[in-house]
Amino acid sequence: MTVKLAIKGLEEFRRNLSNMAQLNGFDAELERSAQDIAATATQNLSRMGAEKPGGKLASSLIVKSGDQEFSKIIGSDLKYASFVEFGTLRTPPKPWLSSALVTEKPVFKIRIGDLLRSTATLNTGARNNP
Repeated sequence: MTVKLAIKGLEEFRRNLSNMAQLNGFDAELERSAQDIAATATQNLSRMGAEKPGGKLASSLIVKSGDQEFSKIIGSDLKYASFVEFGTLRTPPKPWLSSALVTEKPVFKIRIGDLLRSTATLNTGARNNP
């Protein structure tokens, strides 16, 4: 079971961005957010009673680069990971990974927004006046 995190519309933005060096910050923020999602998912497993802290599922969680630029994959190769997330006929769902994504999404949006504003300010020489 995996969750893919990607920035949509980045290609168009990249074409319009005059300072290409700023794109390095996007991958760093994406990695940071993906790691935060994985950490929250690990905490969720314990909090939801799916397993003890440091259990097999939590230990199997990985964050890796996706198949497209500026994308990350967060998940586990364990077969039963999706059974825990979505439940089975005999066990209720414990959405440990999807709820981590929901929890961390607002923080990710703020980080990317701040990076975009910073990039725009650097590229135009504009200043933010309160």
